[in-house]
Amino acid sequence: MSIRTLHIADDGAVRHNLSDEEWRAAAGATTGFLWVDISGDDPQADSVLTDVFKFHPLAVDDALREEHIPRIDQWEGYLYAVITAMTCSAATPQLNIFEIDLFLGEHYLVTLHREEIGAIEKVWKQAQQPERRPKRPAGRILYELLDTLTTDYLQAVDSIDEHIDALEDRIFSGPNGETLSGLFSVKRSLLEMRRMFTPMREVMNRLARDDYPQIRREERVYFRDIYDHLVRLVDLNETLRDMVSGAMDSYLSVVSNRLNEIMKTLTIVTLLFMPLTVITSFFGMNFFAGTLYQVPESPPGWLIFGGAFALCLFSVGGMVLWMRRKGWM
Repeated sequence: MSIRTLHIADDGAVRHNLSDEEWRAAAGATTGFLWVDISGDDPQADSVLTDVFKFHPLAVDDALREEHIPRIDQWEGYLYAVITAMTCSAATPQLNIFEIDLFLGEHYLVTLHREEIGAIEKVWKQAQQPERRPKRPAGRILYELLDTLTTDYLQAVDSIDEHIDALEDRIFSGPNGETLSGLFSVKRSLLEMRRMFTPMREVMNRLARDDYPQIRREERVYFRDIYDHLVRLVDLNETLRDMVSGAMDSYLSVVSNRLNEIMKTLTIVTLLFMPLTVITSFFGMNFFAGTLYQVPESPPGWLIFGGAFALCLFSVGGMVLWMRRKGWM
């Protein structure tokens, strides 16, 4: 487990990586602001959340042992929220979703996550910069963290959109089983997005409208801005799902058309050889045996052979002309 701390005094002074005694004392103070970031999975986190900050056992149990969809709960003196970080690789449309559990008080913020989260790293560095340092850190840092996560959501949606465009190009250039597998993968990713976006939108709605002591009234407008972004993301998710459904229909149509072209080609070949088969099978395979080989000087044998050969050519040529006239070739 890794625990790091960031303390912002009332005069704006910033200290980080405090000693255990210093940050434990700052956790119970009514001045300044303390941010404790816990990463990894270690039994010591239980004692930090329970003994130092004295969070409710149910909230601690949810943060340490269970996975939840985004939500927010009001406890006495603090907020407990579950939010998610989301990334999408450029190579594949596979989503990476990470859970972040946070506890927000008037003078502290505790974040708990098991993987390294880029949004937390970015906001952590911003909080140490004098020009980006908020005067009232609690609600503002929470806003910056949620706003950075929402930006990552937009990047993930853009990445999914690019994957859909690439798959559509592959559908019309040369569809195969890999293309269909990619469409199903994108569809699963969009379903996971929807499962995260909808509850995150409700979390932002509550932060923007409900009365929480940890968030000042003038700070709600910032969360309303994030809520608007999430509303647009939900709409974009629906649009992308429609695009995937259309791409799958296009894939089936293209594959069906290719199959029809193959069957058409095979049918034409069969029709061209059909009169040849009828002519040769009507006379038999040894039709010319008695005339060409046993009596080669007999004129009727050559005439019959030439006539049969001409009939074969005429029948094939006639079939080709007839098919061209019908527009089959």
